[in-house]
Amino acid sequence: MKKTAVKNKAPKNKLLKTELEFIDLNNFKKGIDVSHHQGAIDWDKVSKVVIPNEPIRFVYIKTTEGATISDLKAETNAKEAKRVGLPFGYYHFAFPENKEGDAVTEAKYFIAALRKLPKPTLAKAYVLDLEKNKDALKKADYLQWILAFIAEFETYSTEPLIIYGGPSFLNDNLPSTHTLGNYPLWLAHYQTQKPTLPVGWTEWLMWQWSEKGSVNGIAGNVDLNWASPDFSFSKDKHK
Repeated sequence: MKKTAVKNKAPKNKLLKTELEFIDLNNFKKGIDVSHHQGAIDWDKVSKVVIPNEPIRFVYIKTTEGATISDLKAETNAKEAKRVGLPFGYYHFAFPENKEGDAVTEAKYFIAALRKLPKPTLAKAYVLDLEKNKDALKKADYLQWILAFIAEFETYSTEPLIIYGGPSFLNDNLPSTHTLGNYPLWLAHYQTQKPTLPVGWTEWLMWQWSEKGSVNGIAGNVDLNWASPDFSFSKDKHK
């Protein structure tokens, strides 16, 4: 997107990383996403972290995967993020299968989990994480799965889902004529100074630029994200 274009010359603020050598940091927001893979997180330390020039401003928390797996750290992570004042949202790791009603089943599972968790504090609070196509669904069928999930989820929230995915995966699994570009994009693209947009989108809301970040308070690697200046922190509405 125009507002998030990488500059040709080094700006005054620089993030010195192999994945991202120069990017204009003005008005951007740094965030992380976490799951049980990060283990026990010291949220007091996380809330005080300043990764060159920019504190962590938001977090997305894994909630569910497929139709049977709930992240065991979701509730703890949400309560702790809220306690330390970090705006947070939730994501569902999709596991599309070639069986009737699968997308609706997954959406209902996600919704049921959300009803038991603290209400998120981010405006765009919910994410559909697209990384798998185990049953090798055809592009048209994969798109229909996503649309069915979205339709069911919209019975719960008035806020449009964020679509998460990498450019190669989305291009490989969606028809070029899809209309998902109407939904905000969380783009996963590493080891590049300029992320590639998948077909159908003209801008990104968030860019996950590293999966190997280091943050005080979290043992091991954690995903690092930039959010565009359009990213909002106001509360969502629920049905």
